Amino acid sequence: MIRAVFHVESGERQLFLDDYGIEEIRDLRRTLHQPEKKGAVIEPEGDERSIQIRSAPSWDPEARRYKLWFMCEGNIGLAQSVDGLNWERPALRVREHKGSLDNCMVAGPCGEHVVFDPTASDASQRYKSLKLRGSSERMVSPIADHWRLIHNPWRLVYPRNHVLNDPRQYQLSWVINVCERPDDPADERFEGVGRFQTQDICVSADGIHWRVLDNPGLPSGDEANLSYDQKEGIYIATLKQGEMGPYGRSISLSTSRDFIRWSNPVLVFHADADDQALNHEIIAARYDDPTLIHPPHNVPAEYFVDVYNMGVFRYEGVYIGLPAFFHHTGDRNENSDGFHQVQLTCSRDLRSWTRLGGREAFIGPSSIESGAYDLSGIMPPSSAIRREDELWFYYTGTKYRTSPEDADWKRTAACLAVLRRDGFMSLDGGPDGGSLLTEPFLMPTTWLCMNLDAGDGSIEVQALDESGDVVAESESLTGDGLRSTVKWKRGDLIPLTRSPGRLRFNVIDASIYSYWFEEDN
Repeated sequence: MIRAVFHVESGERQLFLDDYGIEEIRDLRRTLHQPEKKGAVIEPEGDERSIQIRSAPSWDPEARRYKLWFMCEGNIGLAQSVDGLNWERPALRVREHKGSLDNCMVAGPCGEHVVFDPTASDASQRYKSLKLRGSSERMVSPIADHWRLIHNPWRLVYPRNHVLNDPRQYQLSWVINVCERPDDPADERFEGVGRFQTQDICVSADGIHWRVLDNPGLPSGDEANLSYDQKEGIYIATLKQGEMGPYGRSISLSTSRDFIRWSNPVLVFHADADDQALNHEIIAARYDDPTLIHPPHNVPAEYFVDVYNMGVFRYEGVYIGLPAFFHHTGDRNENSDGFHQVQLTCSRDLRSWTRLGGREAFIGPSSIESGAYDLSGIMPPSSAIRREDELWFYYTGTKYRTSPEDADWKRTAACLAVLRRDGFMSLDGGPDGGSLLTEPFLMPTTWLCMNLDAGDGSIEVQALDESGDVVAESESLTGDGLRSTVKWKRGDLIPLTRSPGRLRFNVIDASIYSYWFEEDN
């Protein structure tokens, strides 16, 4: 008698991103699919230069509007949309901006990371946000590395939550304005200005009037991402860390069930040696492509790649990660030149991550002639929005890391890309066919559905009992079906709802994206 080794819930789609639930794959290949770009949906207006987002839009069922918070000139504004394409900026009249209250700027401390929980037990905390706060301090070092705070005689007059009073809440993000002082003590030979930062925990009843909760923030660099896993009831914060990983900037993760008490951040994702080797090829291909913008600072001795930001969200039974890798092409004053590409990863536990698609870009740069914003910088979304049979990704696109002399004044905007539902990766079979065999599991119902593209071929499904005997065979599935129902020409799945069995998908000139079970109808 076989035992079920993985669990399949009714209604939860099984994707083929990793090998979870798969016993054997024969002659099928995995293909990464990029979302189709739709261009900018919220652009700078008037004399504005930049619009940036880190959140996915939240649907407000009472207002029957999508709401999206964005960063503009150091302020946080609110945009609204009925269809997710056409956005308006309502006059909130709660904060003066450029001498007027007729603007969409929110009141109080709010960051660009916002989630909406309409089921929150405390109505005053239905909207939740992370707000970056920082402090600049004098640092010293014997070798211009491994910096420490120099004695500061004014520390006692700092506010209660200041970095010097509780450094566990803050992270040292960078040290700039470094200078050498040969005549000073050896352990203070180098001096600089260190930037310490934290993400404050903020809440709101209406998404407009915000306040900071009186609890410790999350130590973070200048980038973070926030999402809510409704099924597990956990808030997920990914935080940029400057010195925790082996190759520069990395990602730590903290979770909370009440948005008040958070787990200690744990390093979960970073670039590795393979990324560094591949980085040279990616940069070379970039400079060889005349359709892409070329960073003006190109110093091969200074090449490296690290992780700038990472959106993480639950999708069906898996966590999707969208890390933005920064490809450093050369030093530039106190900063660096280069470009971003967003890759695709997945995890079952938020700790161990599987790199997908051979580390190819999931969202890459647009061509110069496209007139798009995402020529150099791409910041990933916190989550995807499901719109019927599509996934909508809202992300930040930036034209330049280093602006050329003829640079456009409007350089950054909120952009949209659209993907087929479940369409992150497919398993593809050629003309000679291939197959996938699942691990044994207890079928939750007898109603099996698939997301597939068999326009030029066919897919057939077999159901096997615990002895390996075929108990059901399907009719051929053809066409491009986002929700194709499996019909059985012999047998059915009833025996496998009582005893574990396997499914075998036979694929000829076709692609499969997912399968799932629905309640019998």
